[in-house]
Amino acid sequence: MPTTRFLAPLLALSLFAPGCASRYTVPSGPPTYAADAKISVKLTKTGNREVTVKMVHLAPLKRIDPGLRGYVVWISVPGQGTTRAGMLNYNERRRIGKLVATTPHPKFEVFVTIERSPTVTQPTGTEIVRKLVSKI
Repeated sequence: MPTTRFLAPLLALSLFAPGCASRYTVPSGPPTYAADAKISVKLTKTGNREVTVKMVHLAPLKRIDPGLRGYVVWISVPGQGTTRAGMLNYNERRRIGKLVATTPHPKFEVFVTIERSPTVTQPTGTEIVRKLVSKI
């Protein structure tokens, strides 16, 4: 059984190595009840976190309200405020939205709002998803 003795340290190292990821599935709230957010966070070689937000079964904005212009992803760090990560790249035909962003923070919240302006710098619209992401 000498190989077992070496597997435990390798497994421990692989858990903390760059590239390991945390994954979350979060149901959305009104008015996008059917949508789910799949949030993935992985540690990069530089020590940052790469955050991937993919939303599936996402309603077209014009069906919710013709004045809406985008699904916006935000990163909120406790004690440091909220930063716009960007707009979901939304495919209306497939009803999927996706965004990849990075953050240096080990603990943060990811949330998505529906906004009337694609250029908002602070969240003003309806929040449909929120998830606290802890250190990976």
